[in-house]
Amino acid sequence: PWIHPAAAGKQRVVHLGCGTSLLAEEMYDCGEFGEIWNIDVSEVCLQIMRTRNESQRPALRWVKADLRDSKACDKSGIE
Repeated sequence: PWIHPAAAGKQRVVHLGCGTSLLAEEMYDCGEFGEIWNIDVSEVCLQIMRTRNESQRPALRWVKADLRDSKACDKSGIE
């Protein structure tokens, strides 16, 4: 995919505003990306994605955070 040249081989990739996008799943399946953190403000979207990926892609991380709120980012573990 288009993201391969920019992010392949990186230790951590952060997908901001992930919603229910397939991007994280495709990156995980490719096997050439490190930790993949998926960030969204919608708990509904995140729960859909957790459920959809819990058995096939358990290493994907799903975090509810509003990046406009720096305190929320601190609590989420996002660096």
